[in-house]
Amino acid sequence: MSTDLESYIQRKIASGDVQSREELTQNALELYRELDEQIELRSELKRRLKEVEAGESSNFNFDDVRKRFLQRVQQANPHAAS
Repeated sequence: MSTDLESYIQRKIASGDVQSREELTQNALELYRELDEQIELRSELKRRLKEVEAGESSNFNFDDVRKRFLQRVQQANPHAAS
């Protein structure tokens, strides 16, 4: 790990933002997972919008896609806000 990241970890622990390296790692991984979910949602939205624009799909419902996305985030991180 780079010295810059090591310094960042030590600053976060010293400031009390996290209690340990493990807590910081867990928080970082949860954020990374949420980012992956957002990227997946964006890809799905783009694909479906292209289908709608091409006349290939008439049953696109953004609210349904958003609901499914929020359910995935909640399943991945039960403490995430809906």
